[in-house]
Amino acid sequence: MQVACFCILVITGLQSLRDGKNVDCSMVFDVLHVVAELAVIFDALTVWSVNNQEIVPRTLNLYFHFFFFILMVTGVYLVCLYFLEITFGITSKKRKRFLLSVPYVVVIFLVAVNMKDLEFIQGKVTSYSMGMAPVISFAFVAVLWFAAYVLFFTGYRKVERHIRTSMVISLTAGTVCTMLQLIFPEILSTSLALTIMVMGIYLNLENPAYKKYLQNTKNMVENFSTLIENRDDSTGGHVKRTTLYVNLIMNEMVKNGKYKKKLTRDYMNYVLQAAPMHDIGKVAIPDSILQKKGPLSPEEFAIMKTHTIRGGDIIQETFGCNSDDPDFVEIAFKVCQFHHEKWNGKGYPEGISGTYIPLCARIMAVADVFDAVSAKRCYRDAMPLDKCFEIIKEGKGADFDPEIAEIFLNARPKVEKIYYGNMTI
Repeated sequence: MQVACFCILVITGLQSLRDGKNVDCSMVFDVLHVVAELAVIFDALTVWSVNNQEIVPRTLNLYFHFFFFILMVTGVYLVCLYFLEITFGITSKKRKRFLLSVPYVVVIFLVAVNMKDLEFIQGKVTSYSMGMAPVISFAFVAVLWFAAYVLFFTGYRKVERHIRTSMVISLTAGTVCTMLQLIFPEILSTSLALTIMVMGIYLNLENPAYKKYLQNTKNMVENFSTLIENRDDSTGGHVKRTTLYVNLIMNEMVKNGKYKKKLTRDYMNYVLQAAPMHDIGKVAIPDSILQKKGPLSPEEFAIMKTHTIRGGDIIQETFGCNSDDPDFVEIAFKVCQFHHEKWNGKGYPEGISGTYIPLCARIMAVADVFDAVSAKRCYRDAMPLDKCFEIIKEGKGADFDPEIAEIFLNARPKVEKIYYGNMTI
């Protein structure tokens, strides 16, 4: 079993290295993958050494078991850190990081202290180790699996919906294997527990091929949206910057506890995918209006305003019929259709107000207006940055959702990083 687990981990590791170039993967997962491979190796060594005690010195046997216990504990500890990373994020505060590591360090110390008393028992099928060191190790591993469950189910809204079930299955399989190992020490299922967990994370969250597919799709949408933006003599930076502002606003809302039930990982991802397409309806607006150097006449402005409705229609016609994800289509439609609505009901195309305006459109409105006034356009120069923030401030409760506008204003240092090109998603 250990050989099969090792082969699986090595193959996925090589596949990840081959496909993972220029793909941003979790460092915690990369370390977990290596630790899992080492744990499987030392698991196999302990099985061999404990069944060949006549030729393997006790000291070497103890070393094999010690490293196996440490690697097993480290692997499941990293699983917990990984779930913490994808749900709530790993804290950057040194004190909290220290507190996170204290139980792990204490267990390692206790295992090391108790290794000298390790006993080797001859079972019906195979020999195995008994003593305080394995009891402490497996008990802590069981606690870690429980902690991983708690982290996952507490922060499940921050995990994409389509992978929740498979991740629960992986967690359950890992926990069951560990519990069986505790009850029936002869079955030696620890390697299987770690391998299942690593494979579950790899296939659902850290597969470079899938990440590349998502990145290519994102780039395609951005490039298409930039092509449309270029028609009104902009540089195309509007698409990228507004998407970054939208991402910033949503992350700050999550930190402030605003719309916690609404801002799931799925919802935020959908909004980010939809944001570059917010002005896609401009494809239906004549160049004579889009590229006009002076102010638009009332008739021309009426035509310009139709880009919101046209955008909604394009989204439904393009994605609506054959989409496997109606939630994304709905959010993209709302972003296109309603991002020019105002909090006081004086926007367009429908003149809706307050919370009747979809949340995604209210977020998009702040990002869109700020970038519109802070960037050079064919009919005017960019406004000074202080003036741009003042426009958002003056629009609180009139043009914009006051809470969202306030969150944006409070995040000014980060907004300026985006403005100067020093921040990415």
